[in-house]
Amino acid sequence: MKISFSDKYVNAPSFIALCNFAEQYGFDGIEISNAINEKEIHQDSIFRSSVTADSKRKLINRKLAISALSYSKAIKSVEDVQVLSKYVEYASLAGVKDVIISFDELFSNEKLKELVQPILNIAKEYGVSILLETSSVYSDTEKVLDFINLFSSAVLKVCWNIRETYFTAKESADRTIQTLGSYIGFVRLGDKKDGKNVLIGDGELPVKDFINALRSLNYDGYVSVMESEDISSQDIILTHFKSFLNANETDTRQKEIYYNRAKTGTHPWKKYDVLDLTFSEVLDEMVERYPDQLAFKYTTLEYTRTYSQFKEDVDKVAAALISLGVEPGHHVSIWATNVPQWFLTFWATVKIGAVLVTVNTAYKIHEAEYLLRQSDTHTLVLVESYRDSNYKEIIAELCPELETRDSSKPLHCKRLPFLRNIITVDYKQKGCITWDEALSNASKTSLEEVYAMAAKVDVNDVCNMQ
Repeated sequence: MKISFSDKYVNAPSFIALCNFAEQYGFDGIEISNAINEKEIHQDSIFRSSVTADSKRKLINRKLAISALSYSKAIKSVEDVQVLSKYVEYASLAGVKDVIISFDELFSNEKLKELVQPILNIAKEYGVSILLETSSVYSDTEKVLDFINLFSSAVLKVCWNIRETYFTAKESADRTIQTLGSYIGFVRLGDKKDGKNVLIGDGELPVKDFINALRSLNYDGYVSVMESEDISSQDIILTHFKSFLNANETDTRQKEIYYNRAKTGTHPWKKYDVLDLTFSEVLDEMVERYPDQLAFKYTTLEYTRTYSQFKEDVDKVAAALISLGVEPGHHVSIWATNVPQWFLTFWATVKIGAVLVTVNTAYKIHEAEYLLRQSDTHTLVLVESYRDSNYKEIIAELCPELETRDSSKPLHCKRLPFLRNIITVDYKQKGCITWDEALSNASKTSLEEVYAMAAKVDVNDVCNMQ
């Protein structure tokens, strides 16, 4: 299956910008919601015959395609038919296979033939398919099947709006597949919770049932993301959608396990394999395989966590760091001994694409200053002291501004100009925030934002500076 999004979610200044956006987010296709408007506003539009060839190359070079053209209005009149004729011509010009149509009222068979038959005729002439969306009055797929049988046209197929068939028509995945089967040529996937459109996987839709249903058809077309009412950021919606589908694609495959030599335990990967995964993806896999097995058990400290519990802690620390202004590429230094906060800081930092800077526990003031300055440390997490190195006194001397600083505002330190936050572990210091106070900031950042940032991290990104 290939993933797609609609251009109505993106305010792109040009067609090339739209292509770059799709490539950046790792999508396979772009659904054009208003072909006529696209041609009017973009000088480099693929629907302008003078630049069509060049625009096609832009798509090919980025391994992209126009997944479909969709007519955003419900069909009601002959005027709609005339506009749709243009859509079919544009689709043929741009090499797009499908044009999606919809209705919001039921017409008589005679009226339907008056509206739809001319569209099917021109579609057949241009080698384009017309897809009826399973939404509104056609969310019940028995009615969709009646519509298809009325015309018996090889160019007439279905755009399966999963959110509508499940939540409006109350149809299971198996029921829709049994009714429509091979007529399905395009899929829109969205979720709901308490009547509101939400991110996929956050609602009441049994997503795996629908993915398995599509797989049973050997469906290799596009699955297009639908909007969420609670999330306005398309950055979050798109990255979450891609990450969620990738995870579920992996979940549905048969996963191999590898035993240790004594066959007393198992591993998800072969011993000497190099993994093409980020740290975050490795942890997700461990949670999937061994959710209730211990990930950490400190014998001298009160910190024992299973993999699933540890991931929850990591997500909370990641949200706290984001709320403190940590962004991808920022450097977070950890100056601590073997305490749980060391590991939590590491896993949270790499999850959001920041870089963990490890500070030698034996450093004195001049070494610490050099490291924090040279690394452009944005946030520092530290314990009070270790052996003959008193970190609390060192930081007080390096940042005298702490004495008068309001800890609720970003730090500005003359000797460490990039440092914005100091988080103390198991002690308090004037001008700093404690670990628990930092965690209280986690509620300011949604988990969706954490997951969106994690989805953007590449395996080749820097994660640790030593």
